[in-house]
Amino acid sequence: GNLLAWKGGALLYRAVVANENKQPEEFKKLYQQALDTFAEAGKQPTGNEGVAAITGGSFGVFADRLPKEYRPSAWSTAYDNYLMLYRQQSAVLDRLPVHLRGEVLGGLAQSAQRTGRKDEMAQYVDKILAVLGGTPYEPIAKKWKANPDSATNTSITCDLLRQTGIGSV
Repeated sequence: GNLLAWKGGALLYRAVVANENKQPEEFKKLYQQALDTFAEAGKQPTGNEGVAAITGGSFGVFADRLPKEYRPSAWSTAYDNYLMLYRQQSAVLDRLPVHLRGEVLGGLAQSAQRTGRKDEMAQYVDKILAVLGGTPYEPIAKKWKANPDSATNTSITCDLLRQTGIGSV
């Protein structure tokens, strides 16, 4: 399952590149292959403990780079997978490394915002502030809390960390 999910992520990336290179037929083909591969990964009975993280993270990174008509579904997929991941890890979340905590909560906050779940976004931003104070996630969470509209064009996941030059935390 995990290997298929990574393959789905690679196909999703290739679809995004095809879209950015104005190759709509190639985009559609690769995007459908990515969706099919993620679906197959989710059906695997073994080796699937990372499928939700890989799928949610892949869509979390690439959804805003998809054609506009594909974004709502992509963000919904991201939200569903981040929520599944949060449910799997919530009992141990406080003991996970900063990066893992931040990606789960940041992914939930960002995908909730992108899917119109304002109340959930606010809850996850509060959780980020509670468990990730003093980390690279805190400043953007404070910004989102003070001005929720700022979340529409910013990121609080790996993409944010890469853009700020912080890298992996």
